[in-house]
Amino acid sequence: NNIDINFAKQKGITVTNTPDPVVAPTADLTIGLLLALTRRIAELDHKLRSHKLEGWGLMDNLGFSLQNKVLGIIGMGNIGKAVAKRANAFGMKVIYNNRNRINADLERELNVTYASFVNLIGASDFISIHTPLTAETTNLISIGELMLMQNSAMIINTSRGKVIDEEALVYALQFGEISGAALDVFANEPEIHPELLKLPNTVVVPHIGTGTLEARVEIGLQAADNILAFFSGKKVPNRVA
Repeated sequence: NNIDINFAKQKGITVTNTPDPVVAPTADLTIGLLLALTRRIAELDHKLRSHKLEGWGLMDNLGFSLQNKVLGIIGMGNIGKAVAKRANAFGMKVIYNNRNRINADLERELNVTYASFVNLIGASDFISIHTPLTAETTNLISIGELMLMQNSAMIINTSRGKVIDEEALVYALQFGEISGAALDVFANEPEIHPELLKLPNTVVVPHIGTGTLEARVEIGLQAADNILAFFSGKKVPNRVA
C-alpha cells in the first residue's frame, strides 16, 4: 500500500515484494490474538499487575473455548489458508469468504466451507480478516456489518487497519454489539484511536504480524534475491510491477 503500482508500471519501474516469509508469522499471531481475546490474557495480566483482580474462584475470570466455535475467514489467500490450518488444530469449524471461491479439492484439504459475505458475518463466533487494502475493501467492516455480527462475536484484524471503520468498531465495542476485538493494524498508524486503548475488550499490538527474527531475516534474503535477479538480467521473482 506504500507504492503506487500503476504509476510504477507507467514509468517502467520494477517493483517486487517478499510474500512467502510473512505467511507463517502472521497466521501464528492471528491465533495468538484469538487466544488473547477468548482467554482474556491481556486483560487479566493487567489486572494482576495492577492489583485489581477481583477473585480467583472457579467462576471468576472465565473466557471461551475455541473448540467447536465458528471461525469466519475473510480473504482466503496464503495467510488465510495458514490460519485455517491452525484453526483446525483447535477443533474449530472454519468458513470463509473470498473474491474467488477456491476449488473443491482445496476446500476439502483445508476443511473449510465457503459462505457468502453476509452469511459469514452473521454465523461466525470469530472473524479474522486477511484481505489486501483496496478501494473495495476500505471500510469493508463498518457499522452495518458489525450490527450483523453476534453480540458474543469477536473480530481479529492482521491485514490493514483501514479495512475496518474504527469509529464504527469503537461504537460496537462500547455498546455491546460485539464482544471484543484484537488488532495488529490501525487506520492511521502509528496513531491509535484513543478509545481502542481504553476499552477492556480489546487487544492491541503494534503491527507485528511479521515481527519475528526468522521472518525478518528471510524477508531480507528474499529481497536481496529479487535485486540480484534484476541487475543480472534474470526473470525477477515476486514481481508486482
